[in-house]
Amino acid sequence: SRSSAASDVYKRQQIYGPCSQFSETKDIKDNRFYKAHHVFSTDCSAYHDWQSVGLIESWLNLNKPTNLTRLISCDGPLPDPILEMKKTYPEVNFYQVKTAKSFMNSSLAFLNKPTSVHQWILEVDIAEDFVIVTDPDWILLEPFDYRGVDKGKPLTAIGFPADHFHEHPTWRKICGKICDDLKYPEDYQGYNVGHVYITHKDDMKKLAVGWSKWSHYIRERNDPDIQGGGHMVDMFGYQLSAMEQRLKHEIREYFDLSHPDDPKTAKVFHFQALHYCQGIRMGDFHWGKHDVVNSSYLDCNGTAHLPLPPFSEKGLFSVKITQERYYLMLAGILNRGFAAYKLRVCKDQPIVLPFSNLTHVYELV
Repeated sequence: SRSSAASDVYKRQQIYGPCSQFSETKDIKDNRFYKAHHVFSTDCSAYHDWQSVGLIESWLNLNKPTNLTRLISCDGPLPDPILEMKKTYPEVNFYQVKTAKSFMNSSLAFLNKPTSVHQWILEVDIAEDFVIVTDPDWILLEPFDYRGVDKGKPLTAIGFPADHFHEHPTWRKICGKICDDLKYPEDYQGYNVGHVYITHKDDMKKLAVGWSKWSHYIRERNDPDIQGGGHMVDMFGYQLSAMEQRLKHEIREYFDLSHPDDPKTAKVFHFQALHYCQGIRMGDFHWGKHDVVNSSYLDCNGTAHLPLPPFSEKGLFSVKITQERYYLMLAGILNRGFAAYKLRVCKDQPIVLPFSNLTHVYELV
């Protein structure tokens, strides 16, 4: 049950501090900026619960710049932790995919996102003009800037090159007639999509049909030389759907930060989100989202949190975006999100705020 006393104690800015680390706060006058519906796809596991809390809390800290929906792929009734989360976050929509299959088993893994978005966009009449699709492992640093998106003009972050549909025999066979009229390499550049998709809702209604169709087709073929599309099968399915619809995407190379060790990334200090799809390694220290598949981060009686890493001699004050800077910022935001969630749902009891000795962690990074 939620505690009213905890709600009184909870002060968002005291927990979070400034909402953006690399970029300046924007005063955007374009009203369309606020006419988007952000959806993120999950199953009903504890692994996706704590990631959802991280994303939701970062969204709340930005004063809810979009509508927000958690898409949930799982069999049977929703488990109690998700029901509690629905009560805890009345501002967030929770949509369960109506399916008799689990999309996280060995044969259908990684199909939850295209299947969920397909069902949601066709069944839910959203008022917003634009749709933003991500995974749950995102932390928002500022509202997504999707100005320029319109019908026929989708936006994405740079992803896996679409060249493989031309160069690899199996992928070329799968692409078939879709690729016949494409000139290589110029016509392939607008389909190097990945990480986040931002489209007009009418475009997403068309894309989602092909996205689900092609993702399932690739997985069911299970060609040994492409391993059924692997863990990026949904990205390949989306590429094929976009190519089929001839919907070239504007591609922003530094939309989110997910590879802090990339030399190119080290020169860029403006990102709208952290995408912690990659594990972090610094000497003997390692943290990755796959290390925590239970609910320990959200347990009221627990003290689990992202640990503070050892710092190098140069510490956090390098001119680069180092692994240390990235991880400390990610850990600080997630830990404060977990603490905020506990204050919302737990009975009156002391809540340990990890990194409490770094009250100005945002200024450090």
